[in-house]
Amino acid sequence: MTVFVGNSGVVKLRRSTPSATFTSTVDPGDVNVSKKRFSFDFPQEMLLTGDLLQIRSTNNVNLAFIDASGWAGGSQLPDGNWYISVDELGGVCLYDTFANALNGGSSGKVTLAAITTAIPIEVKSVQSQYNILGLV
Repeated sequence: MTVFVGNSGVVKLRRSTPSATFTSTVDPGDVNVSKKRFSFDFPQEMLLTGDLLQIRSTNNVNLAFIDASGWAGGSQLPDGNWYISVDELGGVCLYDTFANALNGGSSGKVTLAAITTAIPIEVKSVQSQYNILGLV
């Protein structure tokens, strides 16, 4: 079936954001400080590279696995929002902008810190805007 929609324009792709909040735990072994990468258990395809993710500790302690430089104020908090890059093994890297998350390089990557105790977290994708991924 062929559909003609014109000779020019913009294709806007928007990820349908799951409305569910997911809870998990970040264990000390899940954090790789040198690679600025961490992991936690989440349903497959719940998180995609470029998502704006809200992370919150469920016991109201600071997110100690994220370095203080990861927040605009320069001090650790019990919650925050970051763009993410998800690798093939389910590892997550946090970024300051959508573009940096898509590139997946070291630019804009948030520094992580080693932890000694598990931190229970709640995660939710809070994407609320369209991101133009291509023009035709």
